[in-house]
Amino acid sequence: MVDLRGLYTVEQIVITNRGDDQPSSDRAQNYQIDVFPTDPRLSPNFPMASGQVCYTRIAPLGVGETFTQNCSTPIVGRFVRFIRYTPDLMNLCEIKVMASSVSYRENKFSRTENSRLTIAPFTTTTTTSPTTCSLTCLERRDSDTCTAFNWIRTSNQCQMFSLDPRIPVSLTADSDTDFYIQA
Repeated sequence: MVDLRGLYTVEQIVITNRGDDQPSSDRAQNYQIDVFPTDPRLSPNFPMASGQVCYTRIAPLGVGETFTQNCSTPIVGRFVRFIRYTPDLMNLCEIKVMASSVSYRENKFSRTENSRLTIAPFTTTTTTSPTTCSLTCLERRDSDTCTAFNWIRTSNQCQMFSLDPRIPVSLTADSDTDFYIQA
């Protein structure tokens, strides 16, 4: 597990296998690399928690081979996990996480508790937390101009909106929902 110590857009993973010809050098196979916005070790279903998958590899890496893999889509997250689903030990030489920063300004949302925006969202998804909802909103910002969302706690629903954060909005009281808007 790699803690990037902040939210970053993970774009590429570079893995270098052991260069010596030891029996363990052929074990770099059957693994997955996934990215999480929050520490998955705090999840009640850890180690089986699922993040956003950057890459899955079945074929073995050659001795001393360096392999570069782009994530299928850039993933915003903080924790990068390299997990192998077989019981054998594995030793690698190096793992590099190539990422670009997500600025604090871009990632900061202000919350209004127990309130909901009642206009129609441009999309609604199911997510695991308000953090994941905010990351989903950020990922859609370029295509949908997502700047705000309702987080409905009882159903884990994330309703996303395209609003001008400088213009005040009218909210309705709702004990099951928190409203977030980009600060």
